[in-house]
Amino acid sequence: MPDSDFPSGADAATEPGPDAANWTPQGGLRSYWDSASPAAMIAVVVGTGTIRTVHIGRRSTGRDITRLVGDPRIDCLREITGTDIWVGDDSVFSHPRNQLATLFYTMLLKDITTGDYAASDDDRNHIRELLAHKDFVPVIHGPCLVIGVNHHGDTAPLSENFRHWFEKFLNRVSTERNPVIRRALAAATGVPPALVDNIITFDA
Repeated sequence: MPDSDFPSGADAATEPGPDAANWTPQGGLRSYWDSASPAAMIAVVVGTGTIRTVHIGRRSTGRDITRLVGDPRIDCLREITGTDIWVGDDSVFSHPRNQLATLFYTMLLKDITTGDYAASDDDRNHIRELLAHKDFVPVIHGPCLVIGVNHHGDTAPLSENFRHWFEKFLNRVSTERNPVIRRALAAATGVPPALVDNIITFDA
């Protein structure tokens, strides 16, 4: 389900409020990460053409994630300590490949292996093994939602490490018209360089 098609009747906990950050190439991040109310946490939704933050209710986490990924069944990509990436369990069949989310996920994993994301040695080694596996293909279909997770496995605020990396990621994709960046994005996603401009199209 594209971001623009989210139900208008969604409860306030999952709708971008006046304090929610929305990213545009011109404006950058427009709020602080800790702007959520005590009853909510901030998550990142990577849609087919937008990246935005939303408030997730602490008492309605599962329902909110299900709504925001646009699939009644959800699956978790838990490859990084402290970070969960939620996708629709059936999205591979019901949604087209999400080029932007695939780019996001690919760059996140690669930055962990190179040290550009502050991760533990265990996480770094795990991701290196994952990327080296012949059957692993980091592709995401439909929207994905990124939120933190604590050591008990419960949903939690996004970690400082992820926030720092995410802000750098936004700065990098904002310069995608640079030929060097275009080639790097093309190599990461398998999309021809001439079509990379079509991947990073953000709504205001």
